[in-house]
Amino acid sequence: MFRSIDESCHKMFHNTSPSKILFSFIWGTFVCLQLAADAASDNNDKQQQPNIVFILADDYGWNDAGFHGSKQVYTPVLDEMASEGLILNNYYTLPMCTPSRAALMTVFQNVWDVRRRKYVGVVNELDTAIEQIVNKLQSKGELDNTIIVFSTDNGGAANGFDNNWGNNFPLRSGKGYFYEGGTRGVAFVHGTMFQNRAGQVSTELIHITDWLPTLYEAAGGDLRYVSDLGSYSVLDVLTGKNLTSPRSEVLVNLNPYSTAKGIKVGRYKYMRHPEDNTDGSYDSWYQAPGPLPFSNETMVPNTTSSQVYCGDIPSNVNFSCYSEKSGIDECFYDLEVDPCEFYNLIDNPDYDSERQKVMDRLAYWESIQVEPIYPPVDPEADPVNFGYVWNPWTNDPRIPPNTVNSHSSKCPGGKGNTCDEM
Repeated sequence: MFRSIDESCHKMFHNTSPSKILFSFIWGTFVCLQLAADAASDNNDKQQQPNIVFILADDYGWNDAGFHGSKQVYTPVLDEMASEGLILNNYYTLPMCTPSRAALMTVFQNVWDVRRRKYVGVVNELDTAIEQIVNKLQSKGELDNTIIVFSTDNGGAANGFDNNWGNNFPLRSGKGYFYEGGTRGVAFVHGTMFQNRAGQVSTELIHITDWLPTLYEAAGGDLRYVSDLGSYSVLDVLTGKNLTSPRSEVLVNLNPYSTAKGIKVGRYKYMRHPEDNTDGSYDSWYQAPGPLPFSNETMVPNTTSSQVYCGDIPSNVNFSCYSEKSGIDECFYDLEVDPCEFYNLIDNPDYDSERQKVMDRLAYWESIQVEPIYPPVDPEADPVNFGYVWNPWTNDPRIPPNTVNSHSSKCPGGKGNTCDEM
């Protein structure tokens, strides 16, 4: 039965029309996991298959978790779960909500800024809601047989971006940008399956796309049928069976309609126009507001084992992502020694060899990229027509079209400046 189930899942992901692939990927992830578990149950496997609870927090910032060292955000449940599980400290998402979701399938008075205070209150409510889920699993006797994954979908929307006040400090920037604040995500796993690594902090490279094969394998699925999705099962890494991640690189983004692109290979990261389609106004480092008016939260080193601490922002920090040699908005960082992306090494000759290796990998991904469907804007799809809810709006089989529409170009107009050298 496993074979027939696995083949069905394989077909779901590979024999799907372009107009249905997004829906199938989101829905199919969890359906295939359930089918794998059902098949194992029907097969009378001796080992009971696990429940899987995946919590995806929207725009959740790196510095919005107590286990990352924040003394401002109250997350006792998440902190306890993280300490009992395995914290993923080298975990990456996409810089925006939609691609990450597709790839996956109390007010406090110690914050003077009311906007940030409201955000902190919402985070505490999230923590309380997760506590309710955990308590219910416990009362049903299911907690010990449950895998819980906590992940953000991208970095926090910081300093008013999207009218939001998440915080990623000391990581640079946030949602919508290719910098670490936008793509390095908060995540941990919890469950008896990971007891050999309980209380540890993982630095093995993991990407949000790796959850599908990882959880599929954890549910009893045959990895042969999901082996060509471009992602990896990291179950052995999470359980401690093998501490070497099968992943060595993360494609941050590759925008075919502009020159914005980014990739992380090993310890090195290259970006070109990391602001992508934003206006570039939120590319700095943003400390969380502190307890007194116009003060900032004080970062204390070694607060937690998963904290990133870079000290004060250097006076000689290079704010620009720009190369004097090429005249292009591009930057290159060694994240192992500079996780906060203070020092742009793009023109440093000492890194020519490493930079070329990274560029070669980027060129590979560009060579196999499939041009995306880019249909024209249809005013009938406006959420205002559906009570301000995104909703299916047409049964027209031609939507989206089979080819890129004629008005598309390699450099459409937009708020960003990502086409200035074309």
